[in-house]
Amino acid sequence: MNVLAIKHYLDAFDMRALSHKMGAVFGGKLPHAATLVPGGVTEKVTADKIAAYKSMISKLQDFIDKSYLPD
Repeated sequence: MNVLAIKHYLDAFDMRALSHKMGAVFGGKLPHAATLVPGGVTEKVTADKIAAYKSMISKLQDFIDKSYLPD
């Protein structure tokens, strides 16, 4: 069990990087100054960016549900 918890801990670093990429899809560069502001974003919204974001959020949600919460 401890080995699995350590693996999930290390996987969490990848998920943190993924969450920064998610913010960067619509907000520019992260973890630097956030450009997400109430009422809008600084990047042009396209179908490709929405699909990429949806894929990333699914992966993050899967990690949370199957690894983070059970640990």
